[in-house]
Amino acid sequence: MRGGDAVIRALEQEGIRYITGFSGGGLAPLWQGLRESSSIRAFATRHERLGVEVADGYARATGNVGVAMAGVGPGATNTLTAIASCYADNVPVLLLMGQHPLRNLGKEYQQEISSSIFDTVVKWKGTFTRTDEIPGIMRRAFTALRSGSPGPVVIEMPQDVMNGEASDESLQYRPVGVGSRSSPDVQSIERAADLLVNAQYPILNAGGGALWAGASEEVRELAELLSMPVATTLLGKSVFPENHPLSVGGGVYPRSRYASGPALHVNRKADVVLAVGNSFRLPNGTDGRPIPEHVKLIHINADETDINKIYQADVPILADAKLALRDLIDAVKDRIGNEERGIKPEVSGEIKEAKDKWISEWMPVFTDSSTPTNGYRVIYDLMQIVDPDNTIAIHDAGGSRGYMTPFWVSSSPRSFVAM
Repeated sequence: MRGGDAVIRALEQEGIRYITGFSGGGLAPLWQGLRESSSIRAFATRHERLGVEVADGYARATGNVGVAMAGVGPGATNTLTAIASCYADNVPVLLLMGQHPLRNLGKEYQQEISSSIFDTVVKWKGTFTRTDEIPGIMRRAFTALRSGSPGPVVIEMPQDVMNGEASDESLQYRPVGVGSRSSPDVQSIERAADLLVNAQYPILNAGGGALWAGASEEVRELAELLSMPVATTLLGKSVFPENHPLSVGGGVYPRSRYASGPALHVNRKADVVLAVGNSFRLPNGTDGRPIPEHVKLIHINADETDINKIYQADVPILADAKLALRDLIDAVKDRIGNEERGIKPEVSGEIKEAKDKWISEWMPVFTDSSTPTNGYRVIYDLMQIVDPDNTIAIHDAGGSRGYMTPFWVSSSPRSFVAM
């Protein structure tokens, strides 16, 4: 089997359905396998950056791995900004980078660019140096893409390795599948449960890590169990339905960009904050203001570099959000026993009152008929005519993000694609 065919075979077995990009130098060995593939569709873009951005959008909208390809030299450099965007937002995108033959590397061959340009903006990077090692490199790539905190991966594919042949047996691929996820430390879960059960006004903040972990049901169950108001980060928006009586929209503790009025209201009252999958990145994950000493922070995150980065957590939990929340729910139930718990009318009523007050304050802007039409009016009018249960909303950069993010009501996971 040829190396290029082995790459396509590995993608097929990992369930990849689409590959996007601009077919430049070094990618020819992929095309025979792509033409013969019955399960992968290739989409051509007019620029390599757009290929990565299509894969990025697909990953954000579906939760699956996006795959893009780019040729040697300028093909690779053209993708750098798009890959950096995936890295900043923890999006699992695989870039297949064409490269000159191994014998020509380091000799300043035409348009030669090393894959090292990606070193600071990828979760993992690999290079094929022998045809028979392609399956191993592909497995490492998908392990990185599907385990822990997501992020982009780049594989450098020298043309002679891709055109080379190895025995079918040596190129057999065993898929990674769903990847590996870490369970939480038992003692940390016990401490977190004690804090939450004894809190006067606990709140739950959900970030992008909760969304990528598929933890929507666990977020809802724990919030309803302890009647906790729920706010999301920009990248976590849609992990919790914003038409739920405990939703306060966007705006995590202590304060973050695009915070809603209800979120600011409950933040002022909180004595225990459960932050799940929030990296606390400035300014969308927090504005950096200090947390008062009397407020306790429980921080669940799959990336150890996010723990204690901005705020020292009273209970840091390095684990997958879904697994940690499930264990935390069980620990809370053990503590409350037969005690009647659930959504407290006084909490949901307070949230509704704060939400109504906030919307009424904005209503003159939403209904302003002057010209030029303001962006908030556009978003408000759209919300009156679309079906939120059958809509995927996405904002552009800059002003449109500010118009849309606080007020668009997302009702199901990945119905809002944030950047």
